[in-house]
Amino acid sequence: MTISKIKNFNRYFQEIILVFVLLSLSLIPWIEFINANLNELDFIFNDNLIILLIIYFFFIFLIYLILNFLTFFQKYSLITFIAISVWIFFQHSFLKSSINFFFQKTNLQNDYSSEVALILVISIICLFFFLIKKKIFYTNFFFLFLIFNLFYSSI
Repeated sequence: MTISKIKNFNRYFQEIILVFVLLSLSLIPWIEFINANLNELDFIFNDNLIILLIIYFFFIFLIYLILNFLTFFQKYSLITFIAISVWIFFQHSFLKSSINFFFQKTNLQNDYSSEVALILVISIICLFFFLIKKKIFYTNFFFLFLIFNLFYSSI
């Protein structure tokens, strides 16, 4: 076996490991959902969940491939950006309820709390994009945050 074949093998193996890390970090919202609904596990774990997870993994992998060609992120930064973006998207309900609570305390009409939360989610994702693009410190910080969140949610 020549050195070039070993180098190509290592590159593809690293790519597989990175995709595996991405898919496992993107499971954080699913684990949080299961933890929040522990009393309905028999209803959650059925054949439809497996199909939904397969579609979800395909969608995340497709986003990874598209952003890999469109952005100039390093692989590690790209995985961090996608995983933190997925986590933020799944926090939409929490943000909506927080905005609802804020609107009720200030006696404002809360008809548009969902739209305000969506705008807030999109702006946070744009902020993460620019932070991760600027410095490697933010990439490491968000990656460690996601890893700790994964372990905490799993336990």
